[in-house]
Amino acid sequence: MSMRKLAFAAAIIFDIGFFGVFFANSALQFFILNGVMQGLSLGVIFTLTFSILNDYFVEKRLFALSLVQTIVAIISLVTPILLKWSLAYYGFRGTMLILTGITMQNFFSVCLMQPAKWHFKRIEVCSENVISEKESLMAVNEKEDNESNVPNLIPKDVENATPAQKSYESSLPEHTKVNGLKKIFQSIIDISVCKQMISTGAGIGTSLALFTNLVYLLFIPQALYDINWDQNSVAFALSLYAFGDLVTRMFLLCASRWLHNVGSQELYIGGLVVGLLSRLGMEWTPNKIVKLVCITLMGISHCTINVLAFILVGESVSPEKYTSAIGFLLLLVGVFFLTLGPAVGAVRDITNSYTVAFYVLSSIFAIVILFWTIELYYKKSKHKREMSSRSRQVNLK
Repeated sequence: MSMRKLAFAAAIIFDIGFFGVFFANSALQFFILNGVMQGLSLGVIFTLTFSILNDYFVEKRLFALSLVQTIVAIISLVTPILLKWSLAYYGFRGTMLILTGITMQNFFSVCLMQPAKWHFKRIEVCSENVISEKESLMAVNEKEDNESNVPNLIPKDVENATPAQKSYESSLPEHTKVNGLKKIFQSIIDISVCKQMISTGAGIGTSLALFTNLVYLLFIPQALYDINWDQNSVAFALSLYAFGDLVTRMFLLCASRWLHNVGSQELYIGGLVVGLLSRLGMEWTPNKIVKLVCITLMGISHCTINVLAFILVGESVSPEKYTSAIGFLLLLVGVFFLTLGPAVGAVRDITNSYTVAFYVLSSIFAIVILFWTIELYYKKSKHKREMSSRSRQVNLK
């Protein structure tokens, strides 16, 4: 199934889930319509959107993602006000009908999701390059012809095989016979992408950072109420958080050409450092103004963690495996929510303190920063050694 067909099917399921909530009369119906159908379709649309952006843009990828994320942030600031007005005038079910009509714009968005190959430019190739390419193809064909003359010792059809071939087949070890369930698992999940994502900071590091950042964002309002902040102060603090996020997205949008030369991993680690220091600063200071400044810095870190994560994944895998990598990244985030999320909640309940839970989350940030910095330093040192060895070989020649 192509990306457009899959996105169209996801948009249909998403709208059915929205519209079905209007008729929901029980918690089970609401869970299926709002939780399962909308959650499943939203995950598919989210993954395909970033995959299409990754296919379209190569040099201006940071600019494109920053533009999309900036528009999302602006809409997120306006949406609560509109929802409050709609709920006051039309009620819950009327608001759901309005939202269903608005979400139908997904069908028009899917129509605009054209494959990147439709927009490729034709490049004229010189005749010398064509001749050399033909010669290389002829050499490859000769090699394939020679390999085709080699008899196949393992029969494809065991029933028509000779007794000697059957005995050879039966003598094969069991681990060489692929299980049917293993084939199905390999067809669903790309094992090479999983191994690559698990062994690099772009997989484990970004997923841990996304998990920690989201959990911290969920805890902030309750933690501020716990230190006797009133409702207006908490709302103002969250507004500063969103303001820092929005300003950083606009900065990435305007300075994307310059930041492209800095490096996505360096920017991401810098955002993690800002997030760690701002979280520790909020816990260490009793001053309300300093706490508000730290919350604003958290918004800056929130932007870098969410925007640059998908760029890092695009740089770590090939374009044809980007969709699988994004899906695996979101799967890791979900696994961390199911495993580490209850653990952090248990720490908060046992200690009856948000401070201890925040220290646990900050320690996760610190671990990611430490190991990712070591990985980045190792890769740069290895690249320098390879470049120096190549230059020596060229000088010897």
